[in-house]
Amino acid sequence: MVNEDKKKEYYEMKFDQGKPRWDLVDLKIVEVIAKVLTYGLKDHKANSWKLVPDAKERYEASFMRHVADMISGDPVDEESGLPNSWLAMCNLYFLIWFEQNEGDTE
Repeated sequence: MVNEDKKKEYYEMKFDQGKPRWDLVDLKIVEVIAKVLTYGLKDHKANSWKLVPDAKERYEASFMRHVADMISGDPVDEESGLPNSWLAMCNLYFLIWFEQNEGDTE
């Protein structure tokens, strides 16, 4: 009986320790990035943001501009009509991508 209890306990275990908890992520927030990227398709090719010269510096500057606008009480970007918070988050997405994919353009 002890072996059966141990066997049952083993099969009821879930080996997900240390794995990302996607259930903690609100996918509506991730959708915001998709909306900004979709808006960008009006003027740019898909994924062309990866090919921007001096991308890190330019996306950091853009991030700071949008954050400064938010802090100054301007919640909406004048040019795009999108929330500055969305645009700032998209810039962070770009910066994180470059951190994780150093030198990669695919």
